[in-house]
Amino acid sequence: MKTYSIINNKGGVGKSTLTGLVATFMANHCSKKVAIIDTDEYSNSLEKVRENELKYYKTLPTVSSKVLKAIENMPTVVNCLPSEAQKKYDEFEKEHDICFFIFPSNFTKEKHLIKIFLNLNHILVPIMPDQLSINTSINFLKDIKAIKAKNGVPSNIDSYHFFINQYAPYKNKSMVQFIEEKIPEVYEFPKLQNNVYEATRYKNLSTIIPIEHGDILRNFVAEILSL
Repeated sequence: MKTYSIINNKGGVGKSTLTGLVATFMANHCSKKVAIIDTDEYSNSLEKVRENELKYYKTLPTVSSKVLKAIENMPTVVNCLPSEAQKKYDEFEKEHDICFFIFPSNFTKEKHLIKIFLNLNHILVPIMPDQLSINTSINFLKDIKAIKAKNGVPSNIDSYHFFINQYAPYKNKSMVQFIEEKIPEVYEFPKLQNNVYEATRYKNLSTIIPIEHGDILRNFVAEILSL
């Protein structure tokens, strides 16, 4: 089972929303069995989002075949304490192809999560094209490289990349250019070729319904799967 995390220690950059977006797309359009382990106990958990979504569909007199298929394929979602995360992973490993971990902003203070983090296959860091997000994210990118040394724990990370969330090349051009050119050059942190564009459909959090099959998200997910 491949493990991923869309992670940043800055809140509001879309970690949970993007995890739901990518996981439901993989489950419905890529024939993947996907699990999400949410260890961020201080935010609205994806498990709670899932419960509310299912309750909503149960109130409807009829449900479309598209929704029924999405419910059949929906990712497994669980919210748990950091100390329980490894156990949940072990439970899911045999029956799933992919597992996403959602970490709290202060995950570096949790020894259980540090161990999981250092055994992830792929780390994906979303950066928003605004000055605060850029500054905070740069510090986080530095921290990622330092975590191994700080904790003295062997690392099995295969790759780490950043990408732009709410990408709009016609807006904030100087900031987009800085992210795309300077961060890989100055901080030696590789960028995904694809970004998540600024669009309402990419901001709606769901753990069941994937967005329509489009080239932009398809290419983004395909690149993630190819890592």
